[in-house]
Amino acid sequence: MKVRETGVMPESNIYFHTPGEEGLKFFLYPICCGHFFCGKDYRVNRTSYDSFLLMYVKRGDGFVCNGEGKKYLAANDVVLLDCYRPHIYGTESGWEILWAHFDGRQARNYFEAVSQGSDCVLLSPLSSQNVYGYLHKIYAQFHEVCAANDTLNNKYFVNILTEFLMCRGSIGSEATGITDDLLVYIAENIRLPLKLGELAARVSLSPYYFIRLFKKEVGYTPHRYILTARINAAKFYLKSSELSVKEIAFNCGFASECGFCVAFKRIVGMTPTGYRNQHT
Repeated sequence: MKVRETGVMPESNIYFHTPGEEGLKFFLYPICCGHFFCGKDYRVNRTSYDSFLLMYVKRGDGFVCNGEGKKYLAANDVVLLDCYRPHIYGTESGWEILWAHFDGRQARNYFEAVSQGSDCVLLSPLSSQNVYGYLHKIYAQFHEVCAANDTLNNKYFVNILTEFLMCRGSIGSEATGITDDLLVYIAENIRLPLKLGELAARVSLSPYYFIRLFKKEVGYTPHRYILTARINAAKFYLKSSELSVKEIAFNCGFASECGFCVAFKRIVGMTPTGYRNQHT
């Protein structure tokens, strides 16, 4: 349907959607979506619009303002915005945008995973054309097919948000040196001491800085991550091998059988022997 809004050109379109019962219960779903061609006087200023906004800038440039200040958008940028909070966005020179307001029971969880405490995420995903492609598929259901599929739309939104998550992880790893290679090294050398200084040196960081960034990127301190990996490996041996508890302790990098048993019971809630008896 056509748009009657200041700054929006006549060739623009907007569509509204009411999801089915299944969509409301399980999916991410569009509330409305559109393809806008805007002049320099296009501006949106809201205290709230209960949804989240995904917007792809196809041509031109613009801005987003929230509690964190003003952020500028250029062609091929994608913005993810929490519209439950006050927000302003628009263009001062004109732009073409493809956008969708969406919500769903898991929408807030996805947003928080992507945003890490921000109300607005602005980044160029690993492939912004992928985001454009998924947004266009959502829009095309209304504009071309005239029938929306809640299951497909959920898939498209999840794919878009996955692009954001992948991009966030990629940026974090490049900036800090905490890479998948290091986690693979830990997994492959679980029986070794895996000292903090050695791990920090592998990624060219000081031990203090390494601990902080490892926790930020992985979600655990290095000590906790390695201990958890050792316990998980021990669980596998206890369930699938005839190795003694002492042999398993040393195979998983523990300095003594006693230390292994104490750590295992503290984390798992039972002794290694009790765990083995319960799972064999």
